[in-house]
Amino acid sequence: CRVKNMRDVYMVTWMYLSDVTILSVGSMAFSSDQRLSVVHVNRPRIQADDWTLLINTTTTMDSGKYECSVNTLPKISHVVELEVEDPMDIIMQDSPYTKSTMQPFTVGDRVITMLDEDDQSTGQY
Repeated sequence: CRVKNMRDVYMVTWMYLSDVTILSVGSMAFSSDQRLSVVHVNRPRIQADDWTLLINTTTTMDSGKYECSVNTLPKISHVVELEVEDPMDIIMQDSPYTKSTMQPFTVGDRVITMLDEDDQSTGQY
């Protein structure tokens, strides 16, 4: 999640939308799940900050919509959908029924496909 021209009074929050769980505020993870962390990278050349939610060793239970938001008025937010597929359940890659035109990528024994809100592939988040 990239935020431009963010002032020090604002905070970036990552939330899991299916159960409205707050996962992080700023760089601090609020979850007891040790697999979650947030990486903050300041990008002064473009006057922006990147806030990346990391989930190590994903499972199919991690699939769902995640929201990155800034506590401005009105709220600024971006929703990303993560779909983690079990390798045993993968549809053939050339099937016309796959949900994304972006090729899935593999992390360990899991296959990851990133989808935007409107189910159109937008690249890596």
